[in-house]
Amino acid sequence: MFPNLESAQAAIEAILFATAQPVHVDDLAYAVGLDSDAVRALLRQVEERFSRPESGAMLTCVEGCYLLQSRPEYSRYVERLCNRQKPAQLSAASLETLAIIAYKQPVTRGEVERIRGVNCDSAISTLLERGLIAEAGRKNTIGRPILYVTTPEFLLHMGISSVDQLPPIPDGGADADGEAGAHAGASEGVAPVDQAGEPAGPKLPGFK
Repeated sequence: MFPNLESAQAAIEAILFATAQPVHVDDLAYAVGLDSDAVRALLRQVEERFSRPESGAMLTCVEGCYLLQSRPEYSRYVERLCNRQKPAQLSAASLETLAIIAYKQPVTRGEVERIRGVNCDSAISTLLERGLIAEAGRKNTIGRPILYVTTPEFLLHMGISSVDQLPPIPDGGADADGEAGAHAGASEGVAPVDQAGEPAGPKLPGFK
């Protein structure tokens, strides 16, 4: 397909530049018609090239998925541009739902709702649209409900490479049985609150 490996490397770079989402190494291999090991070797060369001081971009790897990003030292210039068309921030309900999924995954919609004590249809739809969570099969129980997990995009927002690096759940967060925060009669979209007046359930400190 390619006359030389330099052309294959250039094609990989073009793919990474063209997408805003992390791309798995197997998908890159499929796209350029090479095996995964060959693509990993080319990605190491891409990483080396973008690690030079004069480069404004860097190659990031999260759980086998690759993404070209701007270097942190130039973030203020990127932010200056992005602030002109700043996307809507996640609501408190969506952030709390995301936190529950992050700490309890894989988890069903019903399990999330038992923790929050409210309907989570809108929050889950928003998180799916933003690419922060994804469906991950079905639970082997009555009705076979869909299971949800976080995505590599979520890890990038958190600035971590694995969910194992999530901060511990603060005292007062959802307990092991997932019952914290549930209370009968809560109105849709309004999460129960703890004694300090904060929404019940785990939080995501540092989510960007």
